[in-house]
Amino acid sequence: MADVEKEPYFEHVIHDLIGFIGDDRIVAHNYAYEYNTLRREFERAARPTYSRERFRCTMALAKRAGLLGKLRHACAQAGISIDHLREEHDALNDALLAAHLFLKLTPAERS
Repeated sequence: MADVEKEPYFEHVIHDLIGFIGDDRIVAHNYAYEYNTLRREFERAARPTYSRERFRCTMALAKRAGLLGKLRHACAQAGISIDHLREEHDALNDALLAAHLFLKLTPAERS
């Protein structure tokens, strides 16, 4: 908890988040968790939330491709290097891994 004590509250950065996301799709591993977390925070900030249709779930994509559900395991099976990662959970690395996994599993969506 100490590593986030001095970070701003969600309502102080929501405008930056909305500007950053724009009209783009939101990619998340286990999107239901991320969706519900964002929905609660948007509600607390009295702002309309993103629709479920904006989200793409790399966990569902991985399972459809026959990969394991855990993000790091699915990435390793898909040939995405995880050797450089530390054992502890790291939100930035998880976001980057989910992005790599999404790109690997959805080549047709980008063309």
